[in-house]
Amino acid sequence: MKIFAKKRIYNLHHQNVKLKNRVITAGIVCLIVFIIIQIFSLNKPLYYSDEMKDAARLMARAINEIREYRYKTGIKIDKIIDPNRTGLIGT
Repeated sequence: MKIFAKKRIYNLHHQNVKLKNRVITAGIVCLIVFIIIQIFSLNKPLYYSDEMKDAARLMARAINEIREYRYKTGIKIDKIIDPNRTGLIGT
């Protein structure tokens, strides 16, 4: 019986070592791929980023106008439905 127990313990240890080696290998491969992506990635802005910034500014102005209009007319903004209080959601 002791022989079988020793064999079982050896097999479990051997499986744990194999699993540990696979995890380490996968980690190393992921690290290498990450480093390669960081080295060769292009960090230049998109050619339409100015348009995106302009659109964001315009949207912010529009949301402020809607919010002010709702406050002036007494239409309440439900904080649960519209947590950002944009005025775009709800009645």
